[in-house]
Amino acid sequence: MTSNEREFYGRLLVAFPGCQIWPQVPILALLRPDAKEGSRAFWRGFRMISNARVDWVVVENLEVLAIIELDDRSHDARKDAKRDQILASCGYRVVRFDTKRRPPPEQIRRAVMGS
Repeated sequence: MTSNEREFYGRLLVAFPGCQIWPQVPILALLRPDAKEGSRAFWRGFRMISNARVDWVVVENLEVLAIIELDDRSHDARKDAKRDQILASCGYRVVRFDTKRRPPPEQIRRAVMGS
């Protein structure tokens, strides 16, 4: 993790006591292509996500609460939107934070939990 990511990770730990925060999780650990294994469609989907990772997964009692992304200038908004759409279609909630803003842990929790 970069120093910026490590600092934000500390905020996540405070925002979600009692939860696990898994950093740099491969998307393939969260989902598989929705096509017959070994088919062309399967491999096309597999290639789209095989090297992709999410910044953090917030987990409570082995249930994924949310996927957290920290956006900086290296992020491509179009690619991120497509990836978010894929994750959302599989039932995952993706919450993005801009690296330039440093919300306090309470604000992070509210953004993720919706309260």
